[in-house]
Amino acid sequence: MTRKPIIASVLVIIASAGRADDLTTVTATQPTVEHVAYATSELRSADGQRALQARVRHAVHRVCASASDSFAPSYNELNCTGPTLRDAFAQIDRAVASPSALALAAGIVTIRGTLAGR
Repeated sequence: MTRKPIIASVLVIIASAGRADDLTTVTATQPTVEHVAYATSELRSADGQRALQARVRHAVHRVCASASDSFAPSYNELNCTGPTLRDAFAQIDRAVASPSALALAAGIVTIRGTLAGR
């Protein structure tokens, strides 16, 4: 009576092997990453912070433009820019609020393009 389970297992293996050619492999490129360096003296003044934010905005737009695809570039860019910009500005806010960060000579804001909802 052990023949039925063995035969059933063999049939499942054969059926699975027949569908192996139907498998699709999806590959994705690595997200673009940029680093925006700053001197901590920039964090000590409103003008310096605005200048850093402007450089960060430009880097975010470059990163998100490279993350978009040709089918829906504006959709991908819009869904990347907001979350990526919020993350980058949060890094700046943490550096401004941290006395130990202000004691350093320089710092880096890391910008990674991420699409919202992924």
